[in-house]
Amino acid sequence: MNRLPAISLGSVPFLNARTFMLLLFFVTFSAIPAYAEIQKKHKQAKNFLNLLTTVKKEAPGEMIGSERSKPDGRLVDEITILQQDGRVVVVRVDSVNGKILSIKAPLSRDKR
Repeated sequence: MNRLPAISLGSVPFLNARTFMLLLFFVTFSAIPAYAEIQKKHKQAKNFLNLLTTVKKEAPGEMIGSERSKPDGRLVDEITILQQDGRVVVVRVDSVNGKILSIKAPLSRDKR
């Protein structure tokens, strides 16, 4: 049987070529799920920025909060906007298709 040469660090052999290739294979392919998760997060952030651009066209101002929920089985973002005149509005947006569902001023404390 052919023996594969040992890869040595100085004069101390620590891996043979087969072990090295197996280690390289596992390290490479164990990183793929992590990379896929990073791509997913990047896509979600890009989608949220697109949603925010749409929201700011309809309700200009500064975003001061956001919340994602799933009422009735669909993903909805509720984005809270502080407008320049000091009013606060909550914009509900369908997270999948980007359509604005509603723009409402939250109830004041005395009306709750």
